[in-house]
Amino acid sequence: MILNMNRCVLLCRNEHTGGYFLLLFRNAKFSIATKFAVAAAIFFSCSGLVVLCALLTLAASSPLTPMDILWLMACCAAITVPCFYYLFNKLCRGMVCRPLEALTYTATELGSAPLPTEIPKEFELDALTMALVRSGEVFSRRMQNATERRSYFESLFKGMPGYVSVVDTSFTIVHANNAFMETFAIAEGRSCRHVCTREFPGGNCPVAKVFISQEPVVVTEEGMYPDGTAALWLVSVSPVFDAMGQLTAAIESRLDISEVVKADVCSLYGT
Repeated sequence: MILNMNRCVLLCRNEHTGGYFLLLFRNAKFSIATKFAVAAAIFFSCSGLVVLCALLTLAASSPLTPMDILWLMACCAAITVPCFYYLFNKLCRGMVCRPLEALTYTATELGSAPLPTEIPKEFELDALTMALVRSGEVFSRRMQNATERRSYFESLFKGMPGYVSVVDTSFTIVHANNAFMETFAIAEGRSCRHVCTREFPGGNCPVAKVFISQEPVVVTEEGMYPDGTAALWLVSVSPVFDAMGQLTAAIESRLDISEVVKADVCSLYGT
């Protein structure tokens, strides 16, 4: 008990270990109460056994009175109650306490943030509560960081110059930047064939070539904007693989080089 109290005092001096102080102090009280209950149960059982033997000895010489029967019942209870207490304690230890200890250890290992110090005092499972709250806080922070990073990269992707899109293996546009969706009036989830005004996806499409070769492709492609304006695009397509090495999508980037080619032709012929 002195050792436990010393540990509690040392932990109490650290402002970051208020939760641990509460837990150890309550565990110390629980340990004393348990030892006292066991000692009382053993004493109660032994006393009941002695009185039961005396009553049985008296019953052999004379009939039992109603008061003797009550004492006999009390003695039987004094003997059986500790047995039930032992069985109940054993079952609780094996079926409840040990699984909770394992769950507490697992939850503690999952978390890496400091333990919260403000835990409701009415909770009996302090260790499990603190570990689960800690792991929940860490998980929430990680999810928030992941969401922020995703928003950051998504804003970069949406603002990229040119016409950028991500096409899956079924030739469906999964993602596209703002310029792509505004220029071609195609929302995410539609087939990429509408960009090139093809009747069916595939064929001589650079995305289809990437799906077959699984290698990056850079080509020039003539086409038309939705308003009928002719265009010459420099199309760059790169494959996207998952963690297992399977091809899952392709990133296509289109740059309109019509004006560049026209300027080169004019400078070449001097017109």
